[in-house]
Amino acid sequence: MLQAVNDLLQTASVRLREAGREGLVLIIDGLDKLERRPLENGRNNTHDRLFIDRSERLTSLDAHTIYTVPISLIYSPRYAQCEQVFGESTVPVPMIPVRGENRSDPTPDTPGMRKLWDILVARCAYADVDIAKVFDRPDTGHYLCEMTGGHPRHLMTFMKASAGAVDALPITRTAVEYALNNSANALLREVPDRVWPTLQVFATPQDDIPKDDDHQQMLLLLHVFEYMNKRPWYEVNPVFRTLAKFQSP
Repeated sequence: MLQAVNDLLQTASVRLREAGREGLVLIIDGLDKLERRPLENGRNNTHDRLFIDRSERLTSLDAHTIYTVPISLIYSPRYAQCEQVFGESTVPVPMIPVRGENRSDPTPDTPGMRKLWDILVARCAYADVDIAKVFDRPDTGHYLCEMTGGHPRHLMTFMKASAGAVDALPITRTAVEYALNNSANALLREVPDRVWPTLQVFATPQDDIPKDDDHQQMLLLLHVFEYMNKRPWYEVNPVFRTLAKFQSP
């Protein structure tokens, strides 16, 4: 099967070069969502088995290949083996920092907030909509960007939900709060009761995060966001801040 796949990749690469392209890049996405289950031997799990024990197969594809990997692998004791096999460090994709370098409250003038706004401007331009007509007030758009915590996919999700809450533009603050409330209620249902006290620790930015399963799940499920500005830090998904259960001691 591996030989058959490589034959296909080689053919594609040749045709791309004949068409004036530089070559083929293969992106294998979605492996970060692979369920982490212990295996029968009790020592390994599904993540270790695929990315470390079976790594020879992953590195044998005849194309420049990019894999998404589960967050647990980054915090695994066997991560060094993974680096040795693939020959490169795994590159985490952190959130866009919406706060300034001093981690103060976000304002529209921070680089991260401007970048999120640029994403909205580009998306509106593609849809032939004037960004100035999208929100009832500038601070409505600022609030929506802030509550994404710097996650671009959440930005698009909240925009779509907010737009669906009004009959016509502009999007109001009430519509944005409606979209966020639906997201908050989903989080309220999925977080186990025993995890809430641990989650509340990240109401303030933390310079590190424990390596146990509960904390890895927080990162995997985007309950806690990882940021990077020379050094990493970790903070709760801002939508949690709207929940009374999160605010209570």
